[in-house]
Amino acid sequence: MKTKKTLVVLILSIIFGMKIYAQAPVYSTAENPVWQYIQVIGTTDRMDRVFTAEEGRVYGRPMYTGLDRTSIDKQLWRLEKVTSTSIMIVNKATGKKLDVEYDSSLRLRVAILNDSPSTNWRFQRNGNNYNMRMLTEPAEGTAGNILAYQGISTSRRNYIIMFDAASKNSDLNAQFQFITFNNSLPVESNDKEVWYFIKSAKPGMENQCVTAIANPTDPYIKFNLAAKEASNPNQYWKFVKVTEDEENLHYYIQNKATREIISTEIILDKYFYVQNTTDMQEGYGWQFISINKEQFELRGKDGTAVRYLNAASSDTKSETYLAGRSENTGFAWTFEWAEGEVGITNPVINEEIRVTSEEKRIIVFGTDDYTVWNIYGSQVGKNVALPTGIYLVVINGEARKVIVK
Repeated sequence: MKTKKTLVVLILSIIFGMKIYAQAPVYSTAENPVWQYIQVIGTTDRMDRVFTAEEGRVYGRPMYTGLDRTSIDKQLWRLEKVTSTSIMIVNKATGKKLDVEYDSSLRLRVAILNDSPSTNWRFQRNGNNYNMRMLTEPAEGTAGNILAYQGISTSRRNYIIMFDAASKNSDLNAQFQFITFNNSLPVESNDKEVWYFIKSAKPGMENQCVTAIANPTDPYIKFNLAAKEASNPNQYWKFVKVTEDEENLHYYIQNKATREIISTEIILDKYFYVQNTTDMQEGYGWQFISINKEQFELRGKDGTAVRYLNAASSDTKSETYLAGRSENTGFAWTFEWAEGEVGITNPVINEEIRVTSEEKRIIVFGTDDYTVWNIYGSQVGKNVALPTGIYLVVINGEARKVIVK
């Protein structure tokens, strides 16, 4: 008789450091934006940092792993082709464009943000990575210093994005990769309760949700994976911020039915079984590591060991974690809104304005002045085909819920 599969949630693989899910640059427009991280390959303490807007300049900072949209947007960039060989780079938080100026105190050309930049940019392939060059040099500074380069950690340079000679193109601090932002990131629930399904992205386990077991019969198994049930509170999870450290944010994942959290500490039996706890001060909490536009890893710590939440079957051998290769594996998770306010209310819009959906597109009659948002609080394009789901059309501060089928 074939052994019946029982889906469990476990943690394994002791891995350190942020992973790179490298992609080529993706070009888009303001009407249909695609937001990307620009990640420095880097060396030692300069590895894996991403371009970050700070007070009008650009620095290499650790990728933000929290849920605060303002902090995320400082690290997101849109790449728009101006010509076939030149690119404009726009920051999401500020709406300003990447530019360059000479800093006489540093004696360097440095990256700044500007409404009307003096230069556009060109990416040049360098093996698996890219170099980035300015196309128009400022009058000040060393002629030929046109290659984007991440500065050192001294207090004066502080990982600033600066510019050096083209001969530096083999230096890993002048090489970059691109990561498309995951628009499915949930919102945190500190002062309000917003609940989500946590779903496996592993083929064969799609639509299987992390489920708290109310009365477990196995002393080790506190959670399993079960088919989504829209009204099952054992499948509802919220994310509560643990720390205010903006460069090392992590979150408790709490269940609605049991009020218990998913602990980052484990019990070792046949597997490293995830445990639960009611102590909101216990354990490290979880970080959200973007894999692609839909999937995340959930990363926690058990003591000093960095571990990753994994979906597996109890009668098969668990997967081996491979950094940068977790897409569509048991280490990949998606989030689907279950219930709770996500920041936009739903009053009635002027009766002269009509909102409907046809062929995956949202159509608004009576005005062109509106925005469209998904249930995760991210703005999406107008007059474009959209994934199936619930959207909010906002007109003059008022919103209407629309279902796209």
